[in-house]
Amino acid sequence: MKGLSPAMTGPTFAATNPKVGTKAADSWTALPNYPLAIFDNAAAVIDGKLYSVGGGSGTGNEKKAFVYADGAWTALPDLPSVRSKPVAAAVDGKLYVLGGWGTGGTPVATVDVFDPAAGSWSTLAATNPKATSAAGSAVVDGKIYLVGGCLDGDCTPSADTVVFDPAAGSFSTSTAYPNETSFLGCGAVGGKVYCAGGYDGISSTKATKVLDPAAGTWTAAADAPLDLWGGQATAAGGLLVLAGGVANDSSGVTSQVIGFDPAAGTWSTLPAMAAPRYRGAAACGFYRIGGSATPFVGTNDSALLDGLGDCAADGDVPWLSEDPASFELAPGKSKTVKVTLNATVAQPGVFTAQLGLRTNSPYAVPAVDVEMNVSPPASWGKVQGTVTGVSCSGTETPLKATVRLNGTTSYTLVADASGHFQWWLPKGTYQVIVAKDGWIPEVQSIKVSAGFVLTSDFDLDPVISCAQRERIAISKSL
Repeated sequence: MKGLSPAMTGPTFAATNPKVGTKAADSWTALPNYPLAIFDNAAAVIDGKLYSVGGGSGTGNEKKAFVYADGAWTALPDLPSVRSKPVAAAVDGKLYVLGGWGTGGTPVATVDVFDPAAGSWSTLAATNPKATSAAGSAVVDGKIYLVGGCLDGDCTPSADTVVFDPAAGSFSTSTAYPNETSFLGCGAVGGKVYCAGGYDGISSTKATKVLDPAAGTWTAAADAPLDLWGGQATAAGGLLVLAGGVANDSSGVTSQVIGFDPAAGTWSTLPAMAAPRYRGAAACGFYRIGGSATPFVGTNDSALLDGLGDCAADGDVPWLSEDPASFELAPGKSKTVKVTLNATVAQPGVFTAQLGLRTNSPYAVPAVDVEMNVSPPASWGKVQGTVTGVSCSGTETPLKATVRLNGTTSYTLVADASGHFQWWLPKGTYQVIVAKDGWIPEVQSIKVSAGFVLTSDFDLDPVISCAQRERIAISKSL
């Protein structure tokens, strides 16, 4: 396709050869439009909130930052540094922004940090000795891995693997990537860094590589179904997900979405995006924010691919234990591991996990799927519902509201991003209080019966009425 370049900037062209995906985007949910037409941004999720930072060089968006929560985008203070195609990573509740093209096309060596609790940015003293733009990235054991990327405004590719440790506030290097590359897609699964695709300055690739941080080695995995670069990529739901990008020897932009399952060692086709996009941002969820359909022209559409919401870091599962936790295995031998499930959990339901096996062997060891089914006591019933609010434009918006169930025993829960809540509890009469900042609380009295599901929906009114908002807007304009 004419004009498809990995460089920092270039001429714009109309789309001539977009590549349509192989599946309809029936599992994608559109989000409210991003406040700006954006590309070359970066994104991450912290405490269920979606952050997007930076933007294309020369667009005026390079220092912009926004957060998506409760069905709306909100502007944050500008980044301290101009950044185009940086890396954004969430570690210990803070947002770290590294690299990206700065003024004049030189990648930014400093690290900007946003603290959601303070609502402010800071810049760390540490500087990246090998800063790049359009690097692949992953977070393993609290450390941020930066793989490859562009060394300059013309996107001379790099093979460096740089590691930033937020706890120590320092940079180090790991084993270099097997080849120079940029615009590759990376993510962390099972304590390892998985990367696929990328552009080496001449062509794109299908290659998939795996870094074992403990061993310090890169190994090959199954090739992706197509060669691509510049896709929206991250790890989500135990997969390395690549959405869109420039495919088929840079012949066009695709809407295809593919996922690599490290446990199975195979790629699969996921539901395609509604339209081709590249050089946008992705975050675990799986979210896709902005991106270009044509060279160096941003878009403001964003979407969520349902069913890939597992963004938690690898760690202990409280209801599962194994014995022994570690062992040595001689060649040709086997070992029995006892797995114990503990059904003492807060709520009934189906609980799933994977028992990961980390090894210094060069051979892949698949994870073991574990499922626990917990039934409710016979004397319990279930309450469920959806919390919404209607904006002044007449749009019904789901609210991530706090739900309080007051009875003989009281419970507090929070509705999810779609406004839905559900809870099993002993039969009886309860007072349900639903509250959300900026909205008038609502109260209902309900009776929960054993073995039955009761649905109670809530539609909240804004604290400031639409008429009041209009009067305030008029007074400010005078």
